Amino acid sequence: MPRYTRNDTELSSEQLRDLNFYIEAHGPTWKSSLCRDWNRGGGEREFTHNLYRLRATHGPRWLNNYSPK
Repeated sequence: MPRYTRNDTELSSEQLRDLNFYIEAHGPTWKSSLCRDWNRGGGEREFTHNLYRLRATHGPRWLNNYSPK
């Protein structure tokens, strides 16, 4: 699995897959849901270690600026 730094913006295929699944499950409020789950350390069925790793590798600023393609 590739290592990321806070400056990296690309997602691994696993992170992208899990993020897309999370977006579909949470709809228009997915960003606030993901931020909440990051702060709680997970809790949702759709929340995976790949999504939690995004917090450490990309952070909240990335989340605010990210828009799915």
